[in-house]
Amino acid sequence: MGSDRGVDMANSGVDMAMRIILFILASLLTISLSFILISCRRQQNEEVLLRMAILTSGTRYGSYVYYFIIKSDRTFVSYYGINRHADISQRNFMREIQKRETAILSEQELQRVLELANIVAEGPFGINRNMLGGWDVMLWYDDDLYVIHGTTLPSVSGEIEDLMNKLIELSPLQGRNR
Repeated sequence: MGSDRGVDMANSGVDMAMRIILFILASLLTISLSFILISCRRQQNEEVLLRMAILTSGTRYGSYVYYFIIKSDRTFVSYYGINRHADISQRNFMREIQKRETAILSEQELQRVLELANIVAEGPFGINRNMLGGWDVMLWYDDDLYVIHGTTLPSVSGEIEDLMNKLIELSPLQGRNR
């Protein structure tokens, strides 16, 4: 009878250890799932809607660039610096950032920018013969890339000019916060 009691105590010790291990595993699983959900939400909130770069004509990388990013959570990030390469759809487009400012667009501002981007994406473009001169414009919108070379085309889309001017106006580097 004494040995049965010892076995019962040993079994209850094992049961307690198993309960503790299960509790720890359940807690770790819950924490891991929470981090995954937070990460997914953050990525959804930060979906990039539009990117635009304005750079010196004839240079594809290693030149001074104004670079704008608009995210689905209305975050507008403006950069000034040197670009790494010519693919503005990539996160590491900028090699050296000299200025970086962030603003939150109003819903109306975001809608206006997206309306202008849709007009550009729909084409055909209107013509404005007095635009840009020595600047190229790259626009990444709706998974498409539009590149307008100021030196190779004597004219640039009036729609792209409108979009570019709107981004400059809203930019925390230039317009709204200065």
